[in-house]
Parts: sequence; structure tokens; C-alpha cells
Amino acid sequence: IPEVFDAAQPYVREELEVETPLTIGVSLRAFQRGRWHTAAGGFDRYVRSLPQDRPARYFLRQCRQRAGG
Repeated sequence: IPEVFDAAQPYVREELEVETPLTIGVSLRAFQRGRWHTAAGGFDRYVRSLPQDRPARYFLRQCRQRAGG
């Protein structure tokens, strides 16, 4: 997700480089396939490590709403 890296502050960039490629990639694919619980689990883990990531928080909310809670 290059746009996330481009927008990241230097103190955030290091954490993004470690966690983003695997967790976000898997979570976004699950989201696109309608696997709400799987996607929510990945986004939740990511947001716990980097709570200031607003797009990830948005996707987590969407997953929870679509999964029914």
C-alpha cells in the first residue's frame, strides 16, 4: 500500500514497514471476499499495534458492522 507509506510520518513509517505488508494485505483480501471475521481479526491486530492508522480503523469498523457486531 504505497500511499500509506508516502503519507506516514517518520516515527510511524518503521512500524508500517514491519506490519503492513502481511497483515493489511491479508486483511484487505479477506475484506474483498466478504470474510468479515477474518478481515476484522487482521485489522484489529494491526490497529492495536498502530492505532493512529485511520484507514485501518475504518476498515475494522466496516468489518464489524458487516459481520453483525
